[in-house]
Amino acid sequence: MPEQWQAPFPFGYQAAAESAGSVAAPLLAGFSFALVGLVIPSPEHFRWPDLALLFLFTAGVAFIAAVQSSFWTRQYSITPEDIKLWRPEYPSGRMHASQRLHSVAFYKWNGRMNRSYRTGIMLLLVGMTLSLIPPHHVGWGRWLAIAVAIVASLLELFWIAAIWLLDGSPTMAYDDQPDEGPSNAAFAWLRNRKSLRYVARLFVPLVRIQLTEEERAAPPESS
Repeated sequence: MPEQWQAPFPFGYQAAAESAGSVAAPLLAGFSFALVGLVIPSPEHFRWPDLALLFLFTAGVAFIAAVQSSFWTRQYSITPEDIKLWRPEYPSGRMHASQRLHSVAFYKWNGRMNRSYRTGIMLLLVGMTLSLIPPHHVGWGRWLAIAVAIVASLLELFWIAAIWLLDGSPTMAYDDQPDEGPSNAAFAWLRNRKSLRYVARLFVPLVRIQLTEEERAAPPESS
């Protein structure tokens, strides 16, 4: 079997990872610490100021960890053309091995970035929810804002759970390919429960198309 390049999947994955770590995470880190700066000088305006500070500050730290992990991730985000340009003396097998090694390192650091980023969002939402609760009377408008914040926190929690449940499962499918997770994964009996997968797919949908006869007869693309 000829050696093949280790392609990212989906093909835009590296660009999305770079955007989350270099744009979204720093912005949210600054927002988290800005909220900390609002709570500290006026603790009397919050019911649980110390608890709000804990969640908000920890969220900022998580986003900083995401930024740092993104820096490491970006070092391993390369293409086959990069290796051919920088190491033209490498034989074909060595080029494939080098690109595959970079791919493994990319996914390792990107996994850390993803976990830090999702943790930061969850902590930020909880911290914002606590910041909305005043020390005394709560009017209907404030209750509505608190309810929206609670729902947002729960939805983020369910989204994180859905991503865990569907880890290793396809995100795109052709025709009637089954929607199943890897049978050798941890808690496979739980990950493949149809009811749970149905709920998880509300957060991480499976994109599916039906191939035409011409598309089905076409040879696979070369790597």
